[in-house]
Formats: sequence, C-alpha cells, structure tokens
Amino acid sequence: MNQSSLEQITHAISDLLEEIDAAEMEARDELLPKLNQQIEARRACLAQLLETELAQDREWIKRQLDISRGLAQQSKRQLDKQRSELGGYRKGRQQVSIYQNVELGK
Repeated sequence: MNQSSLEQITHAISDLLEEIDAAEMEARDELLPKLNQQIEARRACLAQLLETELAQDREWIKRQLDISRGLAQQSKRQLDKQRSELGGYRKGRQQVSIYQNVELGK
C-alpha cells in the first residue's frame, strides 16, 4: 500500500459517511458493511505506511491524525443521528456499533 491508496480509502470513507447521511434506513444497512470494510483497509494501510520512512515525518503523521480525527467527528455526528432516529431497536444497535468502530479507529 502507498499514500495514494491511503488517500483513496480515506475519500471512500468520507463519501460513504455522506451517503449514509443522505440514505434511508434500509439503504444504510447496505452501506454500513462497506464502511466497516474501508475502515479496516485504512487501518491496515496506515500500519504498513508507518513501517516506512513516513513514520519519521512528523508532519505526515500529524496530518494523518487530523484526518482520522475528522473522520471520527463525521462518524460521531452519524452516530448521534442514528441514536436519535433508532432509539433502542436491535437493528439500530448494530448500526451504532459500526459508527463506534469508526470513532474508536482514531
């Protein structure tokens, strides 16, 4: 994996979060597994890149941390929205857990 891959994955996560925001409840069910898959791909890509010379570049690391925080904030807004819309429904809990996964992936 390289920086280009990381950027593509990051954009995919952001785009999916926007799609989820605009989607109806049923459509969200299809988008959430894709979001989770992209989150895992980003983690793996970051882990690989941190084993390269980029790990020595403080600005790059700070930029990646800022991007991660931005994605976490975006997902937190979705989490809050889901909680308010879904209440205690079992289906909602599954969706909420995926948003929490994004938030923990800082």
